[in-house]
Amino acid sequence: MGWWKMNPTTGGIACSPPSDMPDDAEVINAIPGRDKTEDHYGGDQPADIMGEAVRKIATCWQETWGRPPHIKELDGVFAFCMGRHRAEGKYKQ
Repeated sequence: MGWWKMNPTTGGIACSPPSDMPDDAEVINAIPGRDKTEDHYGGDQPADIMGEAVRKIATCWQETWGRPPHIKELDGVFAFCMGRHRAEGKYKQ
């Protein structure tokens, strides 16, 4: 499993490799203890978990509405679910 520094605006990989990264390295990994905990990170395992959740949600939509969900519907489900967590202040902005 790998972790990478995330572009918090796009959710994509921030493409600025660390200065000590070997020239022949193929993957930009974020490493606990080396990289700052204040930055935003993404990882293979969280992406796999979210991917499975989206597939399950899409199946639910297909079974109920006879079509896959629209992106705005998926965004809405995520925002709805995250609302309580934001209100409770569990996670940093």
